Amino acid sequence: MDESLTSIKDKMASHCEKCSGPFKREFERIGASITNLGECFAEDESSYAETLTAAVKHTGLTYHDIGQLYEEQPKHDLLPLIDGIKEYLGLLSTFPDLVQIHKGAVDKVREGKKMLDEGKMTDSELTDVTTRTDTISSVILAEVHHFQRERVVDFKQLMKSFLQEQVNFHQKVIEKLNKSLAMYDGSCSAFV
Repeated sequence: MDESLTSIKDKMASHCEKCSGPFKREFERIGASITNLGECFAEDESSYAETLTAAVKHTGLTYHDIGQLYEEQPKHDLLPLIDGIKEYLGLLSTFPDLVQIHKGAVDKVREGKKMLDEGKMTDSELTDVTTRTDTISSVILAEVHHFQRERVVDFKQLMKSFLQEQVNFHQKVIEKLNKSLAMYDGSCSAFV
């Protein structure tokens, strides 16, 4: 689980950087190119070209806005997911210590049995050591079980939230593109 979480955290962090860097810049460049085309069209002052010119300029601005959405998006979906993953990586880092504690307790029982055979420990003392070891084992198993149950709840919520924000993001992009698309419905209709 540790390797999987580290891998997804690294991939999401990389994607986060791309959203605020190359993806944003690419959409802004596309927008600027389309806006420049609109500026060229604006030189034609014919009334029948006005709606097309406005639609092309709007499309350029739309692509610029989509670039801005890419820059803002990580704080809504990627960063909360990365934070949740980091929290679990921190929890997982404690598991080796728990295993060592359990191993130490089991080793004490083995030593106790050896000492009992050698007459250096009484049955009552060995029973006390065994009872403490059983308690430690039970607590560790309970913690692992609790961790697994909470993991299911937490990751369900993390993934649902991440995906919902992805859906919201893409819906915003679709809305912006649809607005631009609708502007072409009235452009040059006399010539179509």
